[in-house]
Amino acid sequence: MKANRMAWAGLVCLLAAAAVSCDTRSGASSAPSGTPSSAASPSSSASSSLSSSCAKGTFHWGKVSDSPKTTAVSQLVRVKAGKDSVKVTFRFARVRSVVAHVEASGEVSDKMVFRALEKRLDLDGVLLWHNGKAAPVPGKEEATFLGLEGKPRQFLEVHGVHVVEASFALDCATGPGASAAPLYGSVTAWYGSDETSLACGRKPAKKRWFREAYDMVCAGARS
Repeated sequence: MKANRMAWAGLVCLLAAAAVSCDTRSGASSAPSGTPSSAASPSSSASSSLSSSCAKGTFHWGKVSDSPKTTAVSQLVRVKAGKDSVKVTFRFARVRSVVAHVEASGEVSDKMVFRALEKRLDLDGVLLWHNGKAAPVPGKEEATFLGLEGKPRQFLEVHGVHVVEASFALDCATGPGASAAPLYGSVTAWYGSDETSLACGRKPAKKRWFREAYDMVCAGARS
């Protein structure tokens, strides 16, 4: 009987060799203890393929806009006329946050996107602020008005930056046999700094970037 049990155990091992390992001395079976160390998950393979194929690519730009926008305004300061000089202090409040950032449908180097945008804009050496950098808002500034005549006037100070917004497609298939799909996305960046003083009662042209500040602040000005 013992010989028969050994024979049956051997037969079971032959039938199940692809799935289990057997111990014919006792007739027991056990599952494999691990998986091959060389196996890679589909997600990690796809990620590494995407990174390598998009390390270099060709940008196709959609809409690209470059315009100054108001980032901060001061309170109104009333300045009396009839004096040789009047010194005032402007204190600022934020109007909008402008933060450089990239959004894309897949993994892409932010630095590569900003560099490509600089090349597209051709700003004569002016560099864009890159990812995560926010446009600053001043705390306060002093100004001196000279030789004002007539009635007292109310002034405000306006700060702004040039905001660049662009959409793009990045053709990742640049190498032999490359098959990665294009990436799509958008980028927001900014550069420079603009500021000006406005007098309520002297409305600037609608197309001027600081007209927004005039309409907001001077609407509450008292004559």
